[in-house]
This record gives sequence, structure tokens and C-alpha cells, in this order.
Amino acid sequence: AAVEQALVDLAVTLAQALVRRELRSDPGQVVAVVQEALAALPVASRQVRVCLHPDDVAIVAEALPARQADGEAGRDWQLQEDLSLKRGDCRILSENSQIDATMEKRLAAVVAQLSGGEREQDAAPDNSVDEPAS
Repeated sequence: AAVEQALVDLAVTLAQALVRRELRSDPGQVVAVVQEALAALPVASRQVRVCLHPDDVAIVAEALPARQADGEAGRDWQLQEDLSLKRGDCRILSENSQIDATMEKRLAAVVAQLSGGEREQDAAPDNSVDEPAS
């Protein structure tokens, strides 16, 4: 089991390095991440903020100007710089939900699938909708 875990950890480290290198050569890939994360939000979401690394904000603003103006699925959304996020990371916040589309969460989902879901609780991405406490 220890060897298996070491191999999984090595594969994740390699994947992170490859994705970071790919983002340096084609930073526009963050646009697809934003589109997928917005699509995962409930349709009724309001006050949507798309949080990105500052270097990614201009890329997304240029690539998705119509969507930003018209709103994904008829809703408005705003771009927000977040220094705590790495290049290629995305976090979407709305008044009633949150989507964590950071690279760490996305890779964790892949690891969970590859390991047969055994680590699903530890590694699943946070694509769930967080409802505010009543």
C-alpha cells in the first residue's frame, strides 16, 4: 500500500509540473476552466464572482467579454483577482454556492477516479453547492 501511495503521489507531482508548464506555454487554457466552473453553478446563482490569479484575469476578460457582459446562462458575473490562487486556478463564488476549480482539486478528482474512488472523500473536487446555514 505504501508503494502504491508513493506512485500516486509521484504521478500527481508530475502532472502538476506538466500542467504548470503547459499553462506557461498556453495560458489561455484557463478560459476552459472558467467555462466549466460557470457551467457547474446552479442556474439561479446570483452575484457570481470568478476569482482568478491576477495574471489570468486579463486573459479571461479578453476571451470571454460577451459572456461577462451578457452573463453565463443569463446571469451576470464579475472577474476578481485573488493572489492566493495559482495560475490556472479558478474559484467561483455566488451568494449561495462555491465552485473550487483549483488545479489541486481537479487533479485530486483524477486521482480519485484512477484509484477506483477509494480516496474519493479525501480527493474529490468541491463542485458541490454550499448552502448558507439557516
